[in-house]
Amino acid sequence: MAKLLSTAQLVCALCPVLWSEASATCEHAASSRALLQNRVQEVAQDVAPGLAMLNADISWCVPSGQLCIDGAPVYLFLHIPKSAGASFHDDVMAEMRHCGESNCSTPLLPRGSGYWTGEFCWGDMPSFNADSDRTVTFLREPRSQLYSMFLEMKYNDFFANAPLHRSSIFQDFSTWISHFSDFSSLSQVQDDFGGYHPYNPQTRSLTCRNRQHHLTLVDGQAQQSLELAMSRMSSMFFVGITERYHESLCLFIYKTGRSLPDGCNCKNSTAWAAFNPSHATHGLPPHDVSQLSSEDVNKIDLITQDDAKLYAAAHKRFIEEVKVAETATGTHILC
Repeated sequence: MAKLLSTAQLVCALCPVLWSEASATCEHAASSRALLQNRVQEVAQDVAPGLAMLNADISWCVPSGQLCIDGAPVYLFLHIPKSAGASFHDDVMAEMRHCGESNCSTPLLPRGSGYWTGEFCWGDMPSFNADSDRTVTFLREPRSQLYSMFLEMKYNDFFANAPLHRSSIFQDFSTWISHFSDFSSLSQVQDDFGGYHPYNPQTRSLTCRNRQHHLTLVDGQAQQSLELAMSRMSSMFFVGITERYHESLCLFIYKTGRSLPDGCNCKNSTAWAAFNPSHATHGLPPHDVSQLSSEDVNKIDLITQDDAKLYAAAHKRFIEEVKVAETATGTHILC
């Protein structure tokens, strides 16, 4: 899980070992690295004023001798909490750390491209090059997302000192979801006790200007628009589906112009299993929506009506794009 509201990362998706035959152009030039570091710090200040850049991994290594963010696409990954964002980031970073090895033959990001990620609002995202920036996100079925959100707050040490652990609403999922779904006005349930607010969090992420995890009200109304979220979702370079994470990675590779690896052919069970994408659990106990009562499910549905529509539209787009990829490559991605 990204550190909430304090971490942004911009990294080069090209490791020096991949260009060992041109080592002279792959040195980490101190002056160029400093320029890139300064640019990243500027982005950090724009996104979260007063917060230092944390865990930034900046590389300078392209054959043309240019900074990674100059001329090459920068993939801006909008990490929506509990929607496979940590898994995607882990897969991106694992391949960067081990590039040059056999398991890095088809890295998730094209060589030479840039990468920026964080748990931020759409309005927080920087722009490095309006002509080549590529926005990326994952969306998740709302019932599963909210259940996972609750368990994250209950079991992950990150939230151990948050006010929510001193609130009676946090004793179990039923109490928590009832608090946020039983209201006559949103202002009554705006306080999330320092955790995730469950009111349409995915729609909110694509429309808010700041405070992604919390509910912002304007004149008593949620500062979000389903129409705007739909438009932005449709305009994004890539929208993955959490429940189809493996397939989503394959679609992402296809959309970035590379040949699909054998692990993207679901008819090849051996290669499919060997693909082995990440599954970041954050130490949470096994869970499934089937464990919830019908009353709790109904309460989730009540406060995620916009998210349900957004997810349905994203899923439809995903299936359509996978069919295009399958036809173009002759590969069975969905089985």
